[in-house]
Amino acid sequence: MIQLYTFNDNWRLLYNREKHMVSAALKGYKISSIEHIGATSVVLCNTSGTIDVLVSIPSILDLFTIKNALSKVSGYECVEHKSNNHLLFFVRRNERKQIVATIRIVEYASAEYNKILSFKYYLKQRNSNVIRYNQFRQALAEHYQNDYRGYQKAKESYIQSILEEYCKY
Repeated sequence: MIQLYTFNDNWRLLYNREKHMVSAALKGYKISSIEHIGATSVVLCNTSGTIDVLVSIPSILDLFTIKNALSKVSGYECVEHKSNNHLLFFVRRNERKQIVATIRIVEYASAEYNKILSFKYYLKQRNSNVIRYNQFRQALAEHYQNDYRGYQKAKESYIQSILEEYCKY
């Protein structure tokens, strides 16, 4: 069942733990930035509780070198992202197999990088943006109760429509 939780200051602490693990695994590699993204990075935003990390790299050519390094991070598994060859996606699950953290690896300043951060900044711009997003996600969670893929697909469509308006993509 899809559950959403109210914002919690612990999200920042959990992000810092994930960032530390990722930083340690990538020590010595060229990294542009490591950033907290997703709902847990936005005050007042309801969330499933998954800590989302964005790792940006200087060149897409470094993608598979980074993939090998991150494959050694405790508990993370690489998940194929069929719709985007310029993105690596890792997940870490708890003992109940629920996703508790994700890592997205993209090229710095790429369209994917800009898209991810633009939505975060859109939410942070006004509390009313967060409130609308919370209401939308709650309605989705109720509609797709046990269909996580359907929930994700509908959420991604909503985000894309916001970005098309907000950023004029």
